[in-house]
Amino acid sequence: MNARLFLALAALLSLLVLLGCQADNGGTTVDISPGNPAVTVGQSVQFTANVSGTSNHAVLWRVVSTGLALGATISDTGLFVATTSGRYTVSAVSEADQTKVATTIVTVAPQTAITLSPSTATLSIGDSMSFTVAVTGTTDTRFTSATDGGTLVAIDATTVKYTAPATTGTYHVMVTSKADPTLSAAAVITVKPLVQFGTGLLTTLSIGDTLHVTAQTIGAANSAVTWSMQEADQAADLHTPSANAVDFVAPLQAGTYHLIATSVADTSVSATWTITVQAGGASGTIQ
Repeated sequence: MNARLFLALAALLSLLVLLGCQADNGGTTVDISPGNPAVTVGQSVQFTANVSGTSNHAVLWRVVSTGLALGATISDTGLFVATTSGRYTVSAVSEADQTKVATTIVTVAPQTAITLSPSTATLSIGDSMSFTVAVTGTTDTRFTSATDGGTLVAIDATTVKYTAPATTGTYHVMVTSKADPTLSAAAVITVKPLVQFGTGLLTTLSIGDTLHVTAQTIGAANSAVTWSMQEADQAADLHTPSANAVDFVAPLQAGTYHLIATSVADTSVSATWTITVQAGGASGTIQ
């Protein structure tokens, strides 16, 4: 009797254990969070998984791309990073029962950026140039522009025209994305003085003629210039009555000559007057 009772109890215990294992396996669930996050390229997402119905809470992390998305990784601890925009499916697979899987979709948007080119420029006072603006990573490519010296005019949706002020110095052109006002770009502009010749100067002389030439540095406290010839081996005769004028005496050989006026305030700034000397009788001093 005792033996039969013992066997019956043993059989019942085995059945209960079997039923318990089946319930445990059948009841395993996996949850993943956060659900369906949206990030931009370069940002990361830390995923966590909650496994219930089993004593083994470990998961295997997997990521696959959707469509043309190419670049994303996920670590053993669930850290997701994408280097390419697109849609990615992240899965957490139960180690205890790999038929139990939780998935979520990660939407990765391109990284918004704004650029301004060129980023540096050197202009003379009053000169103008165009800058190109590019806003990427968003459908809203609008931008605002500003400058701390000179003027800006919008030419089209991607171009602004800058005109240097009448004062030398360092100035900036700034552009800011309307889609993301935290994104901006700037160009640095160096405005230098301008050497300007007087008006009404002739460009053609006869051998032996004398041309009175004036020039000055505009935009600098010192308006004086120095004088030189580009053709050093066939230099014309230069007489300098003042720091802003010179008498150019045409040489005895016909040809093309170049008179250079260089700013005293900024020796990197100069201007050149081209004079053609032709054969013929001299007419004297020409003002």
